[in-house]
Amino acid sequence: MSRLVVDGSGNLFISGANNTSVRKVNASGIISTFAGNPNVTGNPLGLATDASGSLFLLIRLHMR
Repeated sequence: MSRLVVDGSGNLFISGANNTSVRKVNASGIISTFAGNPNVTGNPLGLATDASGSLFLLIRLHMR
């Protein structure tokens, strides 16, 4: 798994460092928050896409 993946439409997805957010950069270069919350602390372990275009995020939350 990677922290960067590109889907079949050319969108780039980037998992955040030390938070649970996923940023999307579309083919036109527009950046948006795709999923998650940048205020929730977690350890992003990777992103993956499947053949149908679904995006998967694996994180480890820091719970107390």
